[in-house]
Amino acid sequence: RAAKQAQRLREQEELARIVAVEAAEKLRAEEEAQRLREQEELARIDAAEAEEKRRAEDEAHRLREQEELERISAAEAEEKCRAEDEAQRVREQEELACIAAAEAEEK
Repeated sequence: RAAKQAQRLREQEELARIVAVEAAEKLRAEEEAQRLREQEELARIDAAEAEEKRRAEDEAHRLREQEELERISAAEAEEKCRAEDEAQRVREQEELACIAAAEAEEK
């Protein structure tokens, strides 16, 4: 009877060790799964930040191009204004020359 009890205790101890090993393995697997989920989340965050950075760089590039086009447009408008002023000055000189010629002819 004592031998049977001792055998039962050994079997219970063996079962307890097996349960403990399985519990430890399950815990390690859960920890590894959690670590992988955290890595995936960090990868998603990195990808989102990279996409945001790319969008910001694209927007900055677009704004620089727009500013350059505005500078070119302003320079062209200024050049057009100067040309119009010069044309007006030439017309006024021609008109004065005509008036002077007419006055000279009258004399």
